[in-house]
Amino acid sequence: MQEAMPYVVVQGLGVGVLSTIGFSYAVSQLGSAKASTIGSISPCLTALLAVVIFNEPLTLAIVCGVALTVIGVVLFNRG
Repeated sequence: MQEAMPYVVVQGLGVGVLSTIGFSYAVSQLGSAKASTIGSISPCLTALLAVVIFNEPLTLAIVCGVALTVIGVVLFNRG
């Protein structure tokens, strides 16, 4: 337990608190619509960056997932 405590503190307090503060600040600066749009496409950006940075394979499932997510975000923001 003693060895795990630094990780618990960093993950629980550091990441949890900092991400909440960062998200609140982003929403206040960008507005809720833009912040939610960026949040919705962030998994797509992560998948594409993994292809570029880590040479991950670009599978049909990834392409379909990215395409469906982007189409969903675009259609939601049109209405």
